[in-house]
Amino acid sequence: MPKSNKKGGRAKASASSSSGAVVSNAQDMQQGNQDTLRMIQTRPATSAPGPNTFQVSAGGFDYQLPQLDLLQEFNRGLQSAYANTVSSSDQEQLPHLNAQTPDGRRLATLMEPSDRAALVKEAQDQRRGHKYLKLEAPSSSNSQENFKLGRLQNPPMKGSAKEQHFYDESGSFTPYPREADHLEELTTGGKTRKDVWKALDAVNRGEKPPNGFEAHEQLLMSVPTITNISEVQRSPLMGASTNLEIANQAHSTGASASFSSAFGTSEERKLDTKRKRNSKKDDSEAENATKKKKKEQVTFNLPGTLSSTGTGAVHQFDAVENSIMNRELSDYAVKKKVKRGPEGAKVAEARNLAVFKKNALLSTYSERLKMTDIERAQNETSAEAREEATLMRLRSGLRRNSMPQMGLLRTGLRTLEKQTASPSGVSNADVRSPLDDAENDLDETYDPTMDVQEEEESEDESEWAKHVDDEIEDDEIEDEETQ
Repeated sequence: MPKSNKKGGRAKASASSSSGAVVSNAQDMQQGNQDTLRMIQTRPATSAPGPNTFQVSAGGFDYQLPQLDLLQEFNRGLQSAYANTVSSSDQEQLPHLNAQTPDGRRLATLMEPSDRAALVKEAQDQRRGHKYLKLEAPSSSNSQENFKLGRLQNPPMKGSAKEQHFYDESGSFTPYPREADHLEELTTGGKTRKDVWKALDAVNRGEKPPNGFEAHEQLLMSVPTITNISEVQRSPLMGASTNLEIANQAHSTGASASFSSAFGTSEERKLDTKRKRNSKKDDSEAENATKKKKKEQVTFNLPGTLSSTGTGAVHQFDAVENSIMNRELSDYAVKKKVKRGPEGAKVAEARNLAVFKKNALLSTYSERLKMTDIERAQNETSAEAREEATLMRLRSGLRRNSMPQMGLLRTGLRTLEKQTASPSGVSNADVRSPLDDAENDLDETYDPTMDVQEEEESEDESEWAKHVDDEIEDDEIEDEETQ
């Protein structure tokens, strides 16, 4: 009897505990839904836009979305998507990413954008870039022809685990300003800058280049290879933001931005550098070598509106991303996270460049939200349903114009654009120059107690994935109705 009572008591306690867990989960889900609805709010047309928010309008309704909440959710979605991606180390499932050249080098043939994600996943799993990986991609017009794209190589230096350099077929490292020159050279024979942006966006998505650009397909493939493998390995958010800006320039109804304003520009800078002391030399030679200054000239790349561009882009964007995830996106918060300047720039300038990246990123996301077609969502009868439908549409617009290129979402999805979208090229031209606010630069020292601690957050990723599936199905039905 005592044993029976004891067991019964345990069973009762266990059931109570389980019931409590179910209630807790239900409450968490309800709280999550409430938080989702609070992410977007209908704003009275007569009120001033709130600070740190994105503003969108449709169907006579004005909305505002908190920048940090939306960007954090988007970034977590990217991380979750890569966590569930197949690694290119799976030779049985992905043999075309594990072939060998005659000299024994590894050869990967990029058949579709999902191969890019698989290569990134392998690099993430092994916590370093690919040691030496040659890349090819089939021609969309001739299935028997493979374009040689070059190679990915992880530099052997210490502390470069996240580095993944791309070298073209000639063995050269091509900086972004040179890519801008390549694209500008395509604006001949009646082809406009907008035409070239559209061609780049199409190839970036793994689609055929538009008519007239077939002969330039190999050249157009270099940018997607860099941004969706090399840059994404460093920061998925950085790669996604670059994809989004390319899509904005390709789809805007206004004049597209110049390639130099998007990819950045180069300038030659003279440096005064001290030679390192050589311990093998005698004392007098070593002393002279240490004191001797040598004028050196280096090429410094100023960033454009693409998040991945510019010398020192990884460290500077890391400051932006950390500020987003720490829920503090002021200029001060971004600047204080920049600890060093790249070769050719001092810390003060590097901090201003990071602020420029932050402003360009916010402009990119703001423009895509304004370009997204949310008119259909305004047909919902209740304010709550209308806001939820609008938010789902806006989320989908961000994902559809950044994730298929990375191989994280199926290709061929409609971009959900308005027929009359705001011209992103004009908007991004309004982003201030990286050096405009040099006089307001942060001091070299700051109070470490001002750091904002990253808040613990949770999100039901399966619910996020369900939204993606629901939106795709909804759009397929809409396509059938309009045919």
